Amino acid sequence: GYYDIFLFDTKGNLVYSVYKETDFATNFLTGPYIDTNFGTAVRKALASDTPGEVFVEDFDFYEPSYGNAAAFFSAPIFRNGYRVGVAVFQAPVDNINAIMNETAGLGETGQPLLVGSDKKLRSNDRFDESATILNAARDNAAVAAIFAGETGLMEIHDQGKESVKAYAPLEL
Repeated sequence: GYYDIFLFDTKGNLVYSVYKETDFATNFLTGPYIDTNFGTAVRKALASDTPGEVFVEDFDFYEPSYGNAAAFFSAPIFRNGYRVGVAVFQAPVDNINAIMNETAGLGETGQPLLVGSDKKLRSNDRFDESATILNAARDNAAVAAIFAGETGLMEIHDQGKESVKAYAPLEL
């Protein structure tokens, strides 16, 4: 699943997009989106000389996608040993939230959350509609343990509630 698929030529021109939003047919090396996480994804893939290499750019707000949070996966495209372009996939936020809000085995009050290194959410909180991707942070003992590389289980007070947190760091 993806939100959108993009193809770039070797000069950074966006030549194909499923949705053709306002970024379509612009250049990501010189144009208005150069300083976005999408622009970074394109530049990394264009600089790569390694077939099969994939780059992941973390969530940030992206204006052409209605200002919503967006993450991008990019990879160079090679033909006969020569880079001929770049493919980029925009992460499917709705699909990520559907996976993260799957509560099977967690009971009525359990929920998984993705938290980035800035401690901001990378998935929506199903119990707090205002706690959405990049708009809310989690800073508690379990989050600190994750960033210390630990995996475990602890009982803590978080957001005014006593709860049990299971935690583990993820690597992309």
